[in-house]
Amino acid sequence: MHHTDLMYRYNMKRKILFLLTLLACSVCMTAQVRESRLFRFERSTNDNIVCYDVRQTDGKLDMEKPMEVYWSNLKDQYKRLSNLNFFERKFVFGYNIRSKGNNEVSFVLRASNKKLMHVRMVNGKWRVVTDLSGRKAYITRMYVKMKSSMKAEYLDIFGKDIETGNDLSERLKD
Repeated sequence: MHHTDLMYRYNMKRKILFLLTLLACSVCMTAQVRESRLFRFERSTNDNIVCYDVRQTDGKLDMEKPMEVYWSNLKDQYKRLSNLNFFERKFVFGYNIRSKGNNEVSFVLRASNKKLMHVRMVNGKWRVVTDLSGRKAYITRMYVKMKSSMKAEYLDIFGKDIETGNDLSERLKD
């Protein structure tokens, strides 16, 4: 075989190996993001979503800032678009901590101060737990029908029953 053919094959193998390594890293990073996702918050206005990911250190919940909240897109919900601005954090998508302790934080969302929620470990995974339709459930997603850019008409909460795994939902109105 000619020297240039050998060099060509060698370079092609290096490029393929490099691309496979990049692909493997991408899959690993996406899996890490999925593991930290508590729930997503969809809106009636467009495909942009607000993601709520758990913040932890060495398996312990970050008691000062238990959730990382940021914008993403429904089509590629594992890609971070931007942080929330001041008004988004303060009036709709932020949260207020009510109590903390024993590796758990209780909070309410600013979109609806009516529903007390808890970031806690459930079956080895971080979850946001609350009562949905009279049952203990962990939240999978929320949907808000916007009345204006900063005011919600209603909030739908979707989750899974902790005991049975059945789908549950509840609508909150102001």
